[in-house]
Amino acid sequence: MRNLLPLIFLFFALSLNAQQYVLVRADTLDFTSGDYARDVAIDGKGNVYVVGEIKEATLDFIIIGCDSLGNIIWADTVDHGNSDYGVSVAVDEDRNVYVLGEAYISTRWHYFIGKYDSLGNLLWMDTLGDAGTAVNEGGITIDRRKNVYAAMCYGGTDYFVVKYDSVGNMVWADTLDVGGVDRASGVVVDSDFNVYVTGYTNTLDPYNDFYTVKYDSLGNLEWGIYGGGRKAHEIALDSKRNLYVAGEGTGSTFYSYSFYTMSYDSAGNERWTTVIYSDSGAGAWDVDVDEFCNVYVTGYMYDEEDNAHCLVVRYDSLGNIIWADTLDIGDQSWGSGIAVDTKGNVYVALTFYDAWNGNILILKYSRFKDIEMLHIASPDTVSCNNAYTPRVWVRNNSYELTLDFDVECSIDSSGYVLYADTQQISGLPSGDSVLVEFSPWNAPSLPCSLKLTFRLLTPDMDSLDNLISRPLAVMERIPPIIDSAVASDGVNPLPGIDNDDYVALYFSEPTTKPVIDASNIDSVLSLSGGHSWLDGFGSVGECMWNQEGTILVIYLTTTFSPPTISPGDTIIPDGKTIRDLYDNPCSSPVVLTGSFGPQEVSVSRRDELEVMSLNHGGISFTCTVKDEGVVALYGVDGRLLWKKEVKGTYKGRIRNIPSGVYFLRLEEGNRVVKKKVMVME
Repeated sequence: MRNLLPLIFLFFALSLNAQQYVLVRADTLDFTSGDYARDVAIDGKGNVYVVGEIKEATLDFIIIGCDSLGNIIWADTVDHGNSDYGVSVAVDEDRNVYVLGEAYISTRWHYFIGKYDSLGNLLWMDTLGDAGTAVNEGGITIDRRKNVYAAMCYGGTDYFVVKYDSVGNMVWADTLDVGGVDRASGVVVDSDFNVYVTGYTNTLDPYNDFYTVKYDSLGNLEWGIYGGGRKAHEIALDSKRNLYVAGEGTGSTFYSYSFYTMSYDSAGNERWTTVIYSDSGAGAWDVDVDEFCNVYVTGYMYDEEDNAHCLVVRYDSLGNIIWADTLDIGDQSWGSGIAVDTKGNVYVALTFYDAWNGNILILKYSRFKDIEMLHIASPDTVSCNNAYTPRVWVRNNSYELTLDFDVECSIDSSGYVLYADTQQISGLPSGDSVLVEFSPWNAPSLPCSLKLTFRLLTPDMDSLDNLISRPLAVMERIPPIIDSAVASDGVNPLPGIDNDDYVALYFSEPTTKPVIDASNIDSVLSLSGGHSWLDGFGSVGECMWNQEGTILVIYLTTTFSPPTISPGDTIIPDGKTIRDLYDNPCSSPVVLTGSFGPQEVSVSRRDELEVMSLNHGGISFTCTVKDEGVVALYGVDGRLLWKKEVKGTYKGRIRNIPSGVYFLRLEEGNRVVKKKVMVME
C-alpha cells in the first residue's frame, strides 16, 4: 500500500467566471414532486443521458435520454417494488447506454447493471448480490471493446469490482476488504484494459480515507493508495494515464467538507491536490477530463446562510483553477454529474430543491464564441470608374476556440445593394486577427455617397460586434485648378498697389475653403521671382472665400511698404492646403493678370457696358444703347437669372445676388457686349 506525499492547500476566491464559458442551456426535467439526478453522460451526437430517481409511491430508478436541444427522446424506469436509485451512467460510440442502479429487493439492497440500445430498448440487465445498505454510490464505465466495468459496495463494507463482456456475461469480479467500512464510488479503464477504482474507507481514520486501487486486465490487484480525511466520490483518466479523483474532505486535515480534486500518475504517485474551502462546507461529486487534459469537477458549496449551491470548476492539467461558476438555483442545489464533449461543451446534471421538491436540471456550458469586426482597412474613398477592394480586420475573441466562419461585404446606396461578396475564413486561432480581402468592385462613373458594410454570417455569442459600416465616397479625381487670377485696383483709382487693391482667384470647382492669412499665404500660394503677398509690416488684408468656395479674394495692405506682388507673377499652390470636396489638392500654377492701376473705361461708344469686376451684395452697372436693348444676367452654368429692357443710358443695380461668378450681357440688335463679374457677400 502506497502513502501519498504531503498535500498542498490552495485557497481560491471563486470569481473566475469571465468570458470563458457561457451557460447556453438549462433544461429542467420535472416528472414528480421528487426528482433527483445522480450522473450524466454524452454521446458523439450531443445527446445527453441522465440517471437518477423519481418519486412515485416509492423512489424509482430512471434513465433519461435527451437530444442536443434538450428534448426527451426516451426514458425508462426500473421499479423492483420498493426504493430504486440511479447511481451511474456511461455511453459507447454506438450510443448504447450502460447504467448502474441500486434497489431494495425483498429484504436486502442489491445493485443492478443494464444496457440499453440507442432507442432506449433494454438489451440486458443483471442483478448483483448483497449491497448491505443503501449507499447511492458506485461507478460504471466501458472499454474500447465495449466491455463493461462497475464498482460498488458489497455487504455494506467491501469494495466490489466486476467486469462484463458486451452481451452481459460476467468475465471477472473481485471483492476488496480494506478492514473497515469500504465503499467504491468510481471506476475508469485505460487503453490496455487496466482498471482503476476509487472510493473511501474508515479503516484508519473515523473521518474516512480515500482509497484508490489498480487492477490489471485480468482482475489482479496491482497497487492501492489512500489519504486521510478525504472521501472520494469519482475518478477520471486522461490520455496520458494521469488519474483525477474528486471528493470532499471530512476530517481536520482537510477541514470539514471541503471541495477537493487530486491527481496522480498511473503508478499512484501524487501529482497535485487542490482544495476549495468554505467555512460552511463544500464537496465534489463528479469529475471528467477532456482531450487536452483539462479537468472538470462539480459538486456543491454552502453559503453563510447554510444554503447549498451547485459549483462547477475547471482546472488545467497542473491543478490551476481556470474557471469556476456557482449557481443559485432554488432553495438548495448541488451538482452530481459532469461530462465534457469533444467540442469542449460542459454538461452538468444537478438536483435543486424548490419548496423542498426535488427537480432535475441539465446545464450546458459552451466556450465563449465571438468574432469581432475589428476595423475597416480599405479606404473610405474611391475614384470614379476605378476598382475598389474592400478589406476588414477580424479578430477571434473566443475562448480556446479555433473557428471557421463567413464574412459578408456589401456596398449599398440608400438600401439598394450595388455589390455583395462573401469570404470564408478557416482555422483562425483564439486571440488572433486576420485581414479579410474581398473581390474588387468597379465604382460608378459619377460621384456619389454610398455605405460600406461588413457583417459576420456565422452565429456567435456577442452580436454587438458582428457588424461594422461606414460611408464610402465615390469621388472625381480631377484636381481643382485656378482658372484665372486677376489683379484689380479696387474702389480708389490710384497708381500702384494701395490699401483697397485685391487679387481674385477663380477655381474650377468648389473647394473646402481653407483659412488663408498672413501666417501661411506665402507658402500656400507662393509667388515667382521671390515676390510676396505681405506688406512691409508682414501683413495682408482679409482673404475671403465665396459661399461655394470657387472664388478667393485677397485684399492687399501697404503698411510701411506695399507687397512685391505684381501682374505677370506666377501663383503656385502648395498642392495640399486648397482641396476640392473630394479631397483632391490644387497644385496647378496660374499667371496673375489684370492691373493694380486705375481701370480704363471707354465711354466713347453708345453701346458700352460699364460694371466693376468685383461687387459686394449686388451688381451696379451703366449701359448706353442707341435705341432699345436688353441687359441680362447669367450664371456660369448658362441659366438666365435676371433680365431688363433698357433705352438710352441706363444705370441699374441687381440686388440680392449670392456670392459667385456671373456674366452680365448687353444685347442691342446683333451687337452683344459681355462682362464677367464677381459678387462677394
